[in-house]
Amino acid sequence: MTSTCRAAVVTGSNVGIGFEIVKNLCRQFDGDVYLTSIEKEDGEAAIKIFQDSGFSPKLHQLDVNDTGSVNALKHSLVSNNGGLDILVNNAAIMYKKDSKVPFSEQAAKTLQTNFWGVVNVCDALFPILHPHARVVNISSQLAKKSFEECSETWRSLFQDSNLSKEKLFQMMKQFVCDAEKGKAEVEGWSTHSYGISKLGVMLLTQIQQKDFDNDPRKDIIVNSCNPGWTRTQMGGPNATKSPEEGADTPTFLALLSSALDTQDPLPRGKFWEERTVQEWW
Repeated sequence: MTSTCRAAVVTGSNVGIGFEIVKNLCRQFDGDVYLTSIEKEDGEAAIKIFQDSGFSPKLHQLDVNDTGSVNALKHSLVSNNGGLDILVNNAAIMYKKDSKVPFSEQAAKTLQTNFWGVVNVCDALFPILHPHARVVNISSQLAKKSFEECSETWRSLFQDSNLSKEKLFQMMKQFVCDAEKGKAEVEGWSTHSYGISKLGVMLLTQIQQKDFDNDPRKDIIVNSCNPGWTRTQMGGPNATKSPEEGADTPTFLALLSSALDTQDPLPRGKFWEERTVQEWW
């Protein structure tokens, strides 16, 4: 018999912004909060920190690029919680500016984790979302920068209000293909693979919400957000925000409800910064 205890999952949450989102949810969410990490040992170290502070998140190993790992999480959620109520897609990688890794490899590996990893997790976990579930896809301010650096042809395709998931997937694959051929810039792409991956996440969010709007499960909302330049392993020591500050908007969106003082429908499928919807075009 499955439990009725609600569940929240934060991917890539043993450090940084994800860690702080888990902490916030432990404080504010009435249910099980799952901290996930690729390496079990890293997750166990993070759990120990939480336990020493009086919090009790649950640990689950998760590699967003491993179908078996993702499905194991799904089966655990179904068995222990009957489904899922909050999903924060936070797991990501970024190469440093001075990285010696060839751009072609950077593009492939960055898109694999940051974009296709989100797709993998969503494909597995969306079917077990409960009514009123909330999904937060972590994007970046660099998504907008990369959009602006792309050619007018690519920008017009990104701006298409009827952009399909299939077309978006095709464009993300084309970016990697052009990068592998050494033609990304010639073909009109931004040469910031992290920004392109996060642009893809933002666009995917819009498409996902259209699907949820036609879903028989009531009131499932997905939004993307820019947490800001944050002092983490990825952001570096000179970033302008603390991890706690970076976790604020993602947590706000994870708990987004009619508790907001408004009679209007809750924003959905949008890109947010500082708890505010941002319009690019």
